[in-house]
Amino acid sequence: MKVYNFSQEEVNKMQQLCSKGTVSIEGQLFLLPKENNYLQLVFKKFLNTNDAKFLNKMKTIMDLMGQQKQCSIPFLVYPKALASLDNELCGYVMPYINGSSLKSFLNNPNISFEKKRKSLINVGNLLNMMQKVRDYSIAPNFYLNDIHEDNFLVQKDTLETYAIDLDSVSLNGNVTSQSMYLRPASRLTEYENKYKLESSNDLYDRQIIPNKHTEIYCYSIMILNFLYGDYIAFMAPDDFKRYLDYLATLDYNPNLLDAFSKLYSNESNINPVSYLDDLHEDARTNAKFYRRVLRRN
Repeated sequence: MKVYNFSQEEVNKMQQLCSKGTVSIEGQLFLLPKENNYLQLVFKKFLNTNDAKFLNKMKTIMDLMGQQKQCSIPFLVYPKALASLDNELCGYVMPYINGSSLKSFLNNPNISFEKKRKSLINVGNLLNMMQKVRDYSIAPNFYLNDIHEDNFLVQKDTLETYAIDLDSVSLNGNVTSQSMYLRPASRLTEYENKYKLESSNDLYDRQIIPNKHTEIYCYSIMILNFLYGDYIAFMAPDDFKRYLDYLATLDYNPNLLDAFSKLYSNESNINPVSYLDDLHEDARTNAKFYRRVLRRN
């Protein structure tokens, strides 16, 4: 397996990526100098390399590289090699995507609604690709896991949407951290046939196990965050359903709203991507406007 070995002196000369949504709280990202016509690469250096979490990350990276050889999925930014600093394993190297985080892209007032909608459709199509891989390949338990707007990049020129930070995926029984939008788990435990808790003696430390329902849940929350203009993920289920009823009064596609309503139910989650062509711009979906409506009622 290929390993890039860097010296501290080399790292000090590298450009650190600290904008466009590419900052990681668990590590540092450095842009490697481009060599001729070769693919430009990014070096992710983990801040803590002395615990079980780091070893689990490294196993995930190696498993990902093996999985890519057997069944590569478009628009996943796969790791290319491991990386060491002064001969001590410290991270990995991956392709560089010149673009901005999906969060920044969706919040940019200078970008059209149509382009933003397309970026969300791209994520839904990627999840459908993931499902096909699970159905027909050697990776039946391969899930993106931590799906949120900062874990996707929109490429500057093509506007394709790429999943990044794949060291947080669920693969081959590795240990995963809880997805941002699956916290707190207590909101979802009523629907245990879809959102299954891992075994743990500590109720407050138990996490929801990644599966196709959790992927669709997090993706759907991203779409609703976009419409709401704020984080809808932490709404209580009853408030969430009230907001969907409100969207129905604004002539949103009933099939799309039905897919969203299944998130807090025992019915199987449905990927809403098929209905996003009907997603339309309406300032009344915004949190500030909606809260005024609630106050009037």
